Amino acid sequence: MYHYSYSVAQVRDKLSLKQLAGIVNLFSKNVHDSDLTPSMQNMACKILINIVDFINKKSEKETLYTGRELMMRMLEVINLLTY
Repeated sequence: MYHYSYSVAQVRDKLSLKQLAGIVNLFSKNVHDSDLTPSMQNMACKILINIVDFINKKSEKETLYTGRELMMRMLEVINLLTY
C-alpha cells in the first residue's frame, strides 16, 4: 500500500483523468476493506484527499463532467465512513 501511495504522490500531476479515476476506484475500495489495518485505510483516505486538486485541474483541461463524477465518488466514500 505504501508503495502505491508514494507512486501516486510522485506522478499525480502527470496522470490523465482516466488514470485518476482508476486511483479513486482503487483507494475507495481500500478505505472500506476491513482486512486492512486502520493505518492503511487512513493512508487511502489521505491519497483521495491529496488528489482532489489534480482532479480539478484535469477537469478544467478535459471534461468537467467526468471530474465532477470523481469528486462525487470521493464524497460518497467519505460519507459512508461517517455512519
